[in-house]
Amino acid sequence: MLRIVFVGCVDFLRLMLQQLMSLNVKVVGVITKNKSKFNSDFFDLKNVEIDGCKYFYATDINASDCVEFIKGLVPDYIFCMGWSNLIKQEILNFCPVIGYHPAALPQNKGRHPLIWALVLGLKETASTFFFMDEKADNGDIISQTKVYIEQNDDAMTLYQKIASVAKEQIKEICISLNTGSIKRISQKDQNGNIW
Repeated sequence: MLRIVFVGCVDFLRLMLQQLMSLNVKVVGVITKNKSKFNSDFFDLKNVEIDGCKYFYATDINASDCVEFIKGLVPDYIFCMGWSNLIKQEILNFCPVIGYHPAALPQNKGRHPLIWALVLGLKETASTFFFMDEKADNGDIISQTKVYIEQNDDAMTLYQKIASVAKEQIKEICISLNTGSIKRISQKDQNGNIW
């Protein structure tokens, strides 16, 4: 059974964490925040109770005490979603980190992708999971699903659509990780932009 550490501090992740708990994986640790002035959709994931799971409040994911917490849990994978700091090489070398971005990577990297998609009048965006590297929203894509934007969508309805799609993707990703059948698409030679 895969051992997973989950990193994040937004409401969207509550659904992702609940989905992980229903799969053939063991969530052994959660790194979250107890408050945030940055995230309008902040959610303290310690409020999601998981049997046998250890929790850690972090302001800096790369701080030595946080790194030791992760190493002590011996995870197979880390899922990092809704965390606004880059993860440094020490953690990336220790364990594969799966990141998430609600846009069609390699396009539209950066902050506030749902708001930008609405402001620019895009007709679609995407829900994308990828193996993280030290750059923002970078690394091999492992799952990407289009999400259509309707004329009457606002930030909340688009957020809900993205969450619903991501919930199904995370299920498929865990099945692929368990069976060793994960496929990777490189972003290296593709042109992209940053918002």
